[in-house]
Amino acid sequence: MIVGVGAVTDQGEVTLNYVSPDTRFKGVSKAILSRIELEALALGNATCALTSTDTARRFYLSAGYVQEAADNRMVKRLSPAAPAV
Repeated sequence: MIVGVGAVTDQGEVTLNYVSPDTRFKGVSKAILSRIELEALALGNATCALTSTDTARRFYLSAGYVQEAADNRMVKRLSPAAPAV
């Protein structure tokens, strides 16, 4: 059973971080995001960026993302010492 999916572009843009409603608040989305960030680093990116939904904004803020403007655009500076998943 697939419980979540994630995707990042070569430029460090998070284009997908989705978990099944049955697995929400169980760490799945956090694990996917950590893996996405590691992949972005491996691709040579110093940051990850994304456009958040209103619902997910609090999740991304707690993961270290910063809202760029009044819209839902968010960015996080990545650290090479990011935890492995």
